[in-house]
Amino acid sequence: MKIVDDVASVSVGYRYTTAIRNDGSLWTWGDNYRGNLGDGTAVENKHSPVKIMDDMAAVSAGRFHAIAIRTDGSLWAWGTNNYGELGDGDTDVHVTTPKHIMDDMLIP
Repeated sequence: MKIVDDVASVSVGYRYTTAIRNDGSLWTWGDNYRGNLGDGTAVENKHSPVKIMDDMAAVSAGRFHAIAIRTDGSLWAWGTNNYGELGDGDTDVHVTTPKHIMDDMLIP
């Protein structure tokens, strides 16, 4: 069963998947228990890909959080943040949409 076409990169977290398509769009699907899909919710499983952001260069999925770099070098993070793993200087439990963390990241 085909999920999405034209995939440039994929990263798999704990029961969820992130993918960047060749056009730079970021898509997520799977378990969303802690907001790790980045779609603004934290309670539903998504069985089909959901578009999250555009102009993406890289993404890395953790257990319950994800970190992504846009083509402009900005770093974005979302998901669980109990121990400050998003790097935003806070410990908000669930960050359900991408949060800007810093700029001037090296683009892979």
